[in-house]
Amino acid sequence: MPTFSFDPLDVLIILGVGQGVLLLSLIISRFRQKKLAIYYLAALLFVLTWLQLEFLAIRGVVNVPFPWFYGTRLGAWLAVGPLLLLYQRALIYPKEAFAKKRLRHFIPFLLFFVVFPLAFAWRLHPHAVNYGILIYLAYPN
Repeated sequence: MPTFSFDPLDVLIILGVGQGVLLLSLIISRFRQKKLAIYYLAALLFVLTWLQLEFLAIRGVVNVPFPWFYGTRLGAWLAVGPLLLLYQRALIYPKEAFAKKRLRHFIPFLLFFVVFPLAFAWRLHPHAVNYGILIYLAYPN
């Protein structure tokens, strides 16, 4: 039987995840307004809540057997900056329509998400993959 232990940081993370889910549900209910800023804010909150859940799982509070859940090893942090930029632009220029050229800000995220794991999979230590430490190519034994 698994044992659970919570410390104050785990409680704060759980509260943060709960707040993120609540805010995300409130934002999704406003999708009818068709404002671009709402979509960017929802995506940003989703990524941040996902990363908090991942941190909670890595700390051993919960075990998620689905490997794609661990977004840090997939470069999910690299999506936060572009989403924040796009959200701010949508607030400052509300009349501006979505432009595909803005997707270029996600190139580092896509490279880290697709190219890096495929190109260097043969050099990755199992701990680097399982524990979300993909930044280390030569993991110490």
